[in-house]
Amino acid sequence: MRKPWAKADEGILPNLAAILALLIGIALLFPFERGSAALRQARLAEQQGDFKSAAQLYRQASRVLFWDKVDLQIKAAQNAAQVGDSALVIAILAPLQEERQLTYQAQVLLAQAYLASNDPDAAMSIRQGWVEKGYSTEAIDPLLLKLYYEQGRIEQTLPILQALAAAQPETAEWHYRLGLVLAAESPEEALPALQNAAQLDASYQGQVSVLLEQLAQPSSEKALEYLYGGRGLAMLGEWQLAERAFQHAVEQRPDFPEAWAYLGLARFRLSAPFKSTPLKRQNLSEQEDRRMNTAQAEQPGLAEIQYALQLNPRSQLALAFLTLIWQELGEAQLALQSAQQAFQLYPHDLNVRLQYAQALAQTGDLEGGWQILYEWISQSSVSQTARKALVLYCVQYGYRLQESALPLVIELTYQTPQDAESWDLLGQVYLGLENWSAAQEALERALSLDAGYAPAILHLGIAYLSQGKTALARAQFQKAVEIAPHTPSGEQAKRYLEIYLP
Repeated sequence: MRKPWAKADEGILPNLAAILALLIGIALLFPFERGSAALRQARLAEQQGDFKSAAQLYRQASRVLFWDKVDLQIKAAQNAAQVGDSALVIAILAPLQEERQLTYQAQVLLAQAYLASNDPDAAMSIRQGWVEKGYSTEAIDPLLLKLYYEQGRIEQTLPILQALAAAQPETAEWHYRLGLVLAAESPEEALPALQNAAQLDASYQGQVSVLLEQLAQPSSEKALEYLYGGRGLAMLGEWQLAERAFQHAVEQRPDFPEAWAYLGLARFRLSAPFKSTPLKRQNLSEQEDRRMNTAQAEQPGLAEIQYALQLNPRSQLALAFLTLIWQELGEAQLALQSAQQAFQLYPHDLNVRLQYAQALAQTGDLEGGWQILYEWISQSSVSQTARKALVLYCVQYGYRLQESALPLVIELTYQTPQDAESWDLLGQVYLGLENWSAAQEALERALSLDAGYAPAILHLGIAYLSQGKTALARAQFQKAVEIAPHTPSGEQAKRYLEIYLP
């Protein structure tokens, strides 16, 4: 016989099971309710523009609402991106990328976050997947290109530029930049891209012509191709690419002194030069003087140029670059030593003579520099180039303008009345003599002969500015910058605009 309490237990057990199930259900509902509440709050915060809170709330909701986890985490990342929190975007999306759960748009978001965090390699890894699947890479290519270029990783920019030029064939910039990189990496392949750039946008024609002229130089070996490519890039002020080309040249031919000299100059141009004041050095202690000499010895570029001179002690190019570097470092005596050495080796070379004259002038011997050039032009067979060099020397240092430079340049304008450069020189002499109206007249004559002659445009702007004609001066400076952006004239005009006509 069953006991009465046993029957009672049989009735209680189902009730207990039901209660337990109810309690479990309620316990499960609580976090889901919290997740739903977080989702509602996230949407509200997003609508109100509180993207930081929205990112946190979407992420919180994703931890509970597991069936919608990926979409909610992507929403969290999108809101984090709105406030520039790249680290949070990466923390959210990188694990999903490893699990291959991201859409293309979400991958773009992650790649952009990597780029914002200065990690182009991670972005490049994602990009490679797009290339394999045929997806567009334009969303990240410009910034990826910029980062690789800033890091000096020129070889990494080639596939990006090739993709941009193919995706946007009417954009001249991509063809031009591709041509520049090819001039450094593979000079024989640069021609089509550069020609495309010049055809698409006439403003590139000047730069392209400079580079193509160098690339067209006959070369019997790969090292020479790189040298010419680098030289053209240097003429455009593209020193980072030029350094790359010169590095390739010395790798191809390690005993190539001219390539080493150019490599040294490129590295000097890319560095922040150590500056010293020679007059102050006279009062330095021996220890301080040694320290200063050590600092100069570590100046980028000097070692390469010294090595070029080891390979060929008579290298005119290496001596010229060494003189130039010492001059820019403020070491007038050291510059004079190397310039004098070159002059002793090549006394009949006008460029060597001019650099020697400038080195003398920078030590304070203006008369000595003038004499070096005057001796040369006193010969009856000397070229007009030599006469112009003496005039420029006088203009540069404000020396013997009235008695030497003025009659000489007037004679040049009589001999070659159709030469814009001679009239520009006459204008410069008058500027030095502060005869503004005569300078303006000479410079206007130069531009009537060659309307695109950038030095005369610059100097006419200076003549206008000196007379208080600021509107006319501004127009000339802007024109010089526009037609000659990568030249000394263009750069000087830009400085005039920034300093005198902001």
